[in-house]
Amino acid sequence: MNRATGLAVVLVMALGCSSFRPVIRVGGYTFRFEGHEYRIESVTPNYMEGYNMLTRLDGEKVDMKAIDREQDGRIDEVTVGRIRLEEATRIYQAGLFEGERLGHVKKRNLSREYRGSDSSYEYILTTYLLARGESYNQLILFSRQNFRMKSVLVDFGMDGKIDRIEEGSLSILEYQKLYRRVLERAEQDKKVVLTNGCYLVVL
Repeated sequence: MNRATGLAVVLVMALGCSSFRPVIRVGGYTFRFEGHEYRIESVTPNYMEGYNMLTRLDGEKVDMKAIDREQDGRIDEVTVGRIRLEEATRIYQAGLFEGERLGHVKKRNLSREYRGSDSSYEYILTTYLLARGESYNQLILFSRQNFRMKSVLVDFGMDGKIDRIEEGSLSILEYQKLYRRVLERAEQDKKVVLTNGCYLVVL
């Protein structure tokens, strides 16, 4: 997954799950789209996922602000103004394209991802350390009998407990056992560490 980032000034910010104090880089650029002036700014920590902000400028006033929490090229939330997510994403992606053309956008991959398999599943465990929003682990399971049968599970606290089933037909207790098994295997492979009560996939 590509991460769009801007240029940087250094400041410091604390991460909620633990006592890490990452270096944060802040930067951005302005572009015009369909007669309006917009700005994309990036808040990018040195070892966790940052976020990008899209704003529309009306002179000195910001009359629209939207956020891409995972720097994945899609708007997740509009915090100022009345605009649909789809429209904000369209503008944002046009701005990213322009920024990349002009050399303002850098792509980085901070994917904390562990892949493995057992007799029943192929799986992908990913840690998302977000500078804005709650950090979480995501486990994706693919059935080895039918690869199109996919389950997507989320551990918002990164504490080893499944909080939400986004896709899948098993009970949360059954998924919890599978998640625990994946975590144990990842720890054995030295691909997951337990830090301040949080299970983190290592880079």
